[in-house]
Amino acid sequence: MTVTIRCESLPYCSALDERAFFEWISRIPAITKVWGELEVLYLEVASLPIDEHDLRELLALLYRYDGPLDQLRQFENKDNRKWLRNPEAFWFPGVYGELDART
Repeated sequence: MTVTIRCESLPYCSALDERAFFEWISRIPAITKVWGELEVLYLEVASLPIDEHDLRELLALLYRYDGPLDQLRQFENKDNRKWLRNPEAFWFPGVYGELDART
């Protein structure tokens, strides 16, 4: 099973910053395919359920590059719910918005 994350107009600050982004992607084992169409970049996540290390890296990557954190909500499961729904975590507002962490 795979999931595709759609990223629009990511804000690279320089050519080396863009290179760093793609190098980071290449180090996340759960991301198995990357392709783009105009201003949209697609990340295919193939190891579902995604493990904690890869999900944390994906959270950090998309947070750093102002990517679509809300699309990562779909990776929540009973094994990661407690730490993923931590309202003190930097990613919580981007993933869950104003959602109550207890729900």
